Amino acid sequence: MPDALSRTLFLTLANSGVLKRAVSRYGMRSAQSFARRFIAGRDVDEALETARAIERRGFLHTFNHLGEHLRDTQAAVAATRA
Repeated sequence: MPDALSRTLFLTLANSGVLKRAVSRYGMRSAQSFARRFIAGRDVDEALETARAIERRGFLHTFNHLGEHLRDTQAAVAATRA
């Protein structure tokens, strides 16, 4: 039951337009913004810029293109190829 409740809560938050706009506006505003700690960028090019900055500081990194929002097979295949 707690797992299902947690899943439902996180999926609700992930699909919230208000939350997405707030995080996009305030969470990704600068390099010190709270979401930047967890999100390298809004697209691949921005994520690569972030990776290079991390590397210049002597740190290693990994990136995940998760695609939790995908709902059909074609979109999943395209995300896998990307």
